[in-house]
Amino acid sequence: MALVTSFRQIQRNVDGFSLRVNFEDWIRDVPLPPQTSLVGFGEKHDLFIYPEWRFSFQTDCTDEVWSGTFRVALSLTEVVAWFQTKLMKQGWATIPEKTFIESDWASLKFYFPETTMRVSVSLRWWEDLKDTQMTIWRVTKHPLPSAVESIPDSQLALPIAEDAVREGA
Repeated sequence: MALVTSFRQIQRNVDGFSLRVNFEDWIRDVPLPPQTSLVGFGEKHDLFIYPEWRFSFQTDCTDEVWSGTFRVALSLTEVVAWFQTKLMKQGWATIPEKTFIESDWASLKFYFPETTMRVSVSLRWWEDLKDTQMTIWRVTKHPLPSAVESIPDSQLALPIAEDAVREGA
């Protein structure tokens, strides 16, 4: 992933920063159904909402959040089944008590065992557009070290030879 050349703009936030990324740079551990595209708005739907990669600095952790809004020309039922099958094959586990599926919308929740990664997929069927819109968030909590050891002053000194300093004086 060549994010150095493909991110759009770094946005400074109150608690961190975020950047917009290109569609093709979307994370691989939360795949998208075939023929997925970005959601567009405007008269011709040609103003796209690009995915975002955000870092939020908390007192005890850093939250890394990938989020994006997409559309796919599949029924809601097909998209729900696709996510449930694909993510389970990749090792994600579902959170059944937080998963809701109705006739025209669904909310799917997953976690990756033994990690702090969570995925939330919000789906909505649009009858007039004949597609399903998806908003996806993948959140990873990166805990801070519990104890920070102090560094002795002797290790903070710059490795400059005293003779070199005297010669320059």
